[in-house]
Amino acid sequence: MPYSIVALGTSWGGLSAMREMLGGLPANFPIPIVVVQHRGKDSDTLLSQLLQDSTDLKVCEIEDKDVLEAGRVHVAPADYHVMVERGYASLTVEEPVRFSRPSIDVTFDSVADNYGSAAIGVVLTGANEDGARGLAHIARRGGRALVQIDRHV
Repeated sequence: MPYSIVALGTSWGGLSAMREMLGGLPANFPIPIVVVQHRGKDSDTLLSQLLQDSTDLKVCEIEDKDVLEAGRVHVAPADYHVMVERGYASLTVEEPVRFSRPSIDVTFDSVADNYGSAAIGVVLTGANEDGARGLAHIARRGGRALVQIDRHV
Protein backbone atom coordinates (compact mmCIF):
# COMPACT_ATOMS: atom_id res chain seq x y z
CA MET A 1 0.00 0.00 0.00
CA PRO A 2 1.45 3.39 -0.95
CA TYR A 3 0.08 5.20 2.12
CA SER A 4 1.34 4.91 5.70
CA ILE A 5 -0.85 7.36 7.65
CA VAL A 6 -4.21 9.12 7.54
CA ALA A 7 -4.52 12.50 9.28
CA LEU A 8 -8.09 13.68 9.75
CA GLY A 9 -9.04 17.15 10.93
CA THR A 10 -12.37 18.76 11.74
CA SER A 11 -14.21 21.17 13.99
CA TRP A 12 -16.88 19.94 16.39
CA GLY A 13 -19.43 20.31 13.57
CA GLY A 14 -17.73 17.48 11.69
CA LEU A 15 -18.48 14.80 14.28
CA SER A 16 -21.29 13.22 12.27
CA ALA A 17 -19.23 13.07 9.07
CA MET A 18 -16.24 11.67 10.94
CA ARG A 19 -18.34 8.98 12.61
CA GLU A 20 -19.81 7.99 9.24
CA MET A 21 -16.39 7.88 7.58
CA LEU A 22 -14.74 5.84 10.36
CA GLY A 23 -17.78 3.56 10.60
CA GLY A 24 -17.23 2.54 6.99
CA LEU A 25 -13.71 1.24 7.61
CA PRO A 26 -12.98 -2.40 8.49
CA ALA A 27 -11.43 -3.35 11.85
CA ASN A 28 -8.29 -4.47 10.02
CA PHE A 29 -7.77 -1.12 8.23
CA PRO A 30 -4.02 -1.27 7.46
CA ILE A 31 -3.10 2.35 8.22
CA PRO A 32 -3.04 4.33 11.49
CA ILE A 33 -5.46 7.25 11.63
CA VAL A 34 -4.72 10.42 13.61
CA VAL A 35 -7.75 12.58 14.42
CA VAL A 36 -7.57 16.24 15.40
CA GLN A 37 -10.89 17.80 16.31
CA HIS A 38 -11.37 21.26 17.77
CA ARG A 39 -12.88 21.10 21.24
CA GLY A 40 -12.75 22.89 24.54
CA LYS A 41 -9.62 22.60 26.65
CA ASP A 42 -11.59 21.09 29.50
CA SER A 43 -13.42 18.48 27.45
CA ASP A 44 -13.07 14.90 28.59
CA THR A 45 -12.75 11.64 26.64
CA LEU A 46 -16.31 11.83 25.31
CA LEU A 47 -15.03 12.26 21.74
CA SER A 48 -13.15 8.95 21.85
CA GLN A 49 -16.22 7.23 23.29
CA LEU A 50 -18.50 8.66 20.59
CA LEU A 51 -16.12 7.53 17.86
CA GLN A 52 -15.72 4.07 19.39
CA ASP A 53 -19.49 3.64 19.30
CA SER A 54 -19.46 4.11 15.52
CA THR A 55 -16.47 2.07 14.35
CA ASP A 56 -14.92 -1.39 14.61
CA LEU A 57 -11.48 0.22 14.73
CA LYS A 58 -9.86 0.63 18.16
CA VAL A 59 -10.13 4.27 19.29
CA CYS A 60 -7.62 5.66 21.77
CA GLU A 61 -6.69 9.10 23.03
CA ILE A 62 -3.06 9.94 22.27
CA GLU A 63 -0.55 10.04 25.09
CA ASP A 64 2.93 11.50 24.63
CA LYS A 65 5.21 9.22 22.57
CA ASP A 66 2.40 6.81 21.65
CA VAL A 67 3.19 4.35 18.88
CA LEU A 68 0.87 4.78 15.89
CA GLU A 69 -0.73 1.46 15.03
CA ALA A 70 -2.71 0.20 12.06
CA GLY A 71 -6.35 -0.49 12.83
CA ARG A 72 -6.42 2.32 15.41
CA VAL A 73 -7.89 5.78 15.52
CA HIS A 74 -5.50 7.95 17.54
CA VAL A 75 -7.41 10.99 18.88
CA ALA A 76 -5.71 14.25 19.86
CA PRO A 77 -6.46 15.04 23.50
CA ALA A 78 -8.02 18.34 24.47
CA ASP A 79 -5.61 21.29 24.86
CA TYR A 80 -2.57 19.58 23.27
CA HIS A 81 -1.04 19.88 19.82
CA VAL A 82 -0.10 16.56 18.22
CA MET A 83 3.19 16.26 16.38
CA VAL A 84 3.53 13.14 14.24
CA GLU A 85 6.88 11.55 13.53
CA ARG A 86 7.56 8.27 11.76
CA GLY A 87 5.68 5.69 13.81
CA TYR A 88 4.69 7.75 16.86
CA ALA A 89 2.97 10.90 18.11
CA SER A 90 4.15 13.52 20.59
CA LEU A 91 2.14 16.09 22.50
CA THR A 92 3.02 19.76 22.93
CA VAL A 93 1.46 22.72 24.72
CA GLU A 94 2.78 25.45 22.43
CA GLU A 95 0.52 28.45 21.86
CA PRO A 96 -2.83 27.85 20.10
CA VAL A 97 -2.82 28.24 16.32
CA ARG A 98 -5.82 30.09 14.87
CA PHE A 99 -7.32 29.97 18.38
CA SER A 100 -7.06 26.17 18.43
CA ARG A 101 -5.13 23.66 20.49
CA PRO A 102 -5.09 21.05 19.17
CA SER A 103 -4.45 22.61 15.78
CA ILE A 104 -5.10 20.68 12.60
CA ASP A 105 -2.35 22.61 10.77
CA VAL A 106 0.27 21.68 13.38
CA THR A 107 -0.51 17.98 13.00
CA PHE A 108 -0.83 18.09 9.21
CA ASP A 109 2.49 19.96 8.85
CA SER A 110 4.30 17.31 10.90
CA VAL A 111 2.59 14.52 8.92
CA ALA A 112 3.66 16.14 5.63
CA ASP A 113 7.25 16.61 6.81
CA ASN A 114 7.60 13.04 8.11
CA TYR A 115 5.50 11.00 5.67
CA GLY A 116 5.51 13.05 2.43
CA SER A 117 3.85 11.12 -0.39
CA ALA A 118 2.85 8.32 2.01
CA ALA A 119 0.34 10.63 3.79
CA ILE A 120 -3.38 11.11 3.35
CA GLY A 121 -4.85 14.32 4.79
CA VAL A 122 -8.61 14.73 5.22
CA VAL A 123 -10.39 17.95 6.21
CA LEU A 124 -14.02 17.70 7.20
CA THR A 125 -16.35 20.58 8.00
CA GLY A 126 -14.87 23.46 9.93
CA ALA A 127 -15.52 26.91 11.30
CA ASN A 128 -12.17 28.51 10.50
CA GLU A 129 -9.17 28.04 8.22
CA ASP A 130 -7.30 25.64 10.49
CA GLY A 131 -6.31 22.66 8.36
CA ALA A 132 -6.21 24.41 4.98
CA ARG A 133 -2.52 25.34 5.13
CA GLY A 134 -1.49 21.94 6.53
CA LEU A 135 -3.51 20.05 3.93
CA ALA A 136 -1.83 22.09 1.17
CA HIS A 137 1.54 21.14 2.71
CA ILE A 138 0.61 17.46 2.55
CA ALA A 139 -0.33 17.88 -1.14
CA ARG A 140 2.92 19.76 -1.93
CA ARG A 141 4.89 16.89 -0.42
CA GLY A 142 3.11 14.43 -2.75
CA GLY A 143 0.48 13.16 -0.31
CA ARG A 144 -3.23 12.80 -0.99
CA ALA A 145 -5.45 15.72 0.09
CA LEU A 146 -9.20 15.17 0.57
CA VAL A 147 -11.83 17.75 1.54
CA GLN A 148 -15.46 17.22 2.52
CA ILE A 149 -17.86 18.95 0.13
CA ASP A 150 -21.10 20.20 1.64
CA ARG A 151 -23.86 18.95 -0.66
CA HIS A 152 -26.31 21.49 0.78
CA VAL A 153 -24.56 24.58 -0.58
